[in-house]
Amino acid sequence: MVAVPGASMNINSLANLRPAKKGEVRNPSGVTGAVRRLGKKFAEALEDDFNAHGVEAITEARKKDPARYLTIIASMIPKEATLNVNRSPFDELTTGQLAQLVDGLNQLSTVLFSGDGSAGEAAGEGELPPVH
Repeated sequence: MVAVPGASMNINSLANLRPAKKGEVRNPSGVTGAVRRLGKKFAEALEDDFNAHGVEAITEARKKDPARYLTIIASMIPKEATLNVNRSPFDELTTGQLAQLVDGLNQLSTVLFSGDGSAGEAAGEGELPPVH
């Protein structure tokens, strides 16, 4: 046995100690549980308040303090957001899919602007027909 100055502990006082079981939380002070419960109550109260007044509060904040409003919005954006502004919606298409798209657009433009009494002429010169 190792002697610790000022400690009144011996091997018999450790006899009741056992390893914690999986999922078992040992915290005799209860602080963690109290903090967790308080945090949950706070979050619930905040959610209730937002549900009741959220839209109006946001509108008021935007009107009264636009700088703070933008600061709040900015704080909600992920810090590691990656934006690729050089991407096109066509980047993911294969060459074959692009060829089909071009063929379809060519066929559509022929029908719309052929002047044979079809949709192009009915809509007026150079105008597209209404979309339904």
